[in-house]
Amino acid sequence: EKAKYIHDFLINMLEHSENGDPIEYNAFQALSTKKGVCIVYTTLFSIFSRYCGLDTGTVTYDMKDMNMLHCYNTIILDSGEERCIDVLWDENRGNDMYFLETVEENIISHPRE
Repeated sequence: EKAKYIHDFLINMLEHSENGDPIEYNAFQALSTKKGVCIVYTTLFSIFSRYCGLDTGTVTYDMKDMNMLHCYNTIILDSGEERCIDVLWDENRGNDMYFLETVEENIISHPRE
């Protein structure tokens, strides 16, 4: 429940921006500008979830055929299972498709070089 609340909070608070402004890579600036790129979504999710006692991590990888980096979060459920959460991609698509993805699903949805 905590992870879902943080996920939805960030989607409602932030707007994805790709204009190349360095300030949009700063998670703390995003708290006032309300804009950011994937690292902002990932960093804020990590900060908020760890504050709430959740076991989260961050994955950064080269996106296949796109010549760019992307990042998202991982979380360890109470059962000990690792799941993936991509808040930015959920925000862009308007759904929860990438919330608590299995690692196997994530390998397919997030192709790496």
